[in-house]
Amino acid sequence: MRANYTRPSENRLTLGPAVFATFPIASKLSLRGGLALLREHAYVSNPDPEFKKDAVRWLTTGDYRWWDLDIPVDIQVALHNSPKFSLSGLFGVSSSLNWGEHFKELYRKDKIVTNTLALSNGEVREVQELVSKQERPLTGGNSGVVFAPASYLSASILLEKKVTTRSSLLIEPQLRYPIGGVTSRNLRFTSIGLQIRILYK
Repeated sequence: MRANYTRPSENRLTLGPAVFATFPIASKLSLRGGLALLREHAYVSNPDPEFKKDAVRWLTTGDYRWWDLDIPVDIQVALHNSPKFSLSGLFGVSSSLNWGEHFKELYRKDKIVTNTLALSNGEVREVQELVSKQERPLTGGNSGVVFAPASYLSASILLEKKVTTRSSLLIEPQLRYPIGGVTSRNLRFTSIGLQIRILYK
């Protein structure tokens, strides 16, 4: 039997180019789609999970790296427009193509050892002891291209500040919730982040 207990342990900074196109639907509604190339890195750690009798093997640390071509499709709702800045809300889904995946996982295995003790008074007792053993690191990767359809639901607020007549600074706090496997290792994780982009028109 196998049970994994993990939790996020580190923040990650991701840099990459992106291109987007916006198509008006109504006066305050638009459809936005695009492509974003990212170098992803996820790290999870759980050195001291709560022991359960059915959890004889657990993941203590995992390190995952891969290239990701993100394909988001959003509905953009205009909330405020002025000559200096605009504010919008976005809701949508994103799919992805990922490749060059590498992973390193470290597992611990538990077992309960029962010892029978014969006491001097002739009484026999059974004493149970929990024994843990760390396994050798499991490493590997997937160099092929994997398509993950509709991996995330996303929601964000987009603030666009004009810098020049043809360029803007975009600040976008975003929440992404997984609805499918993200990589060939079937990673799923909720992420809260801040996207900062320079937009050229």
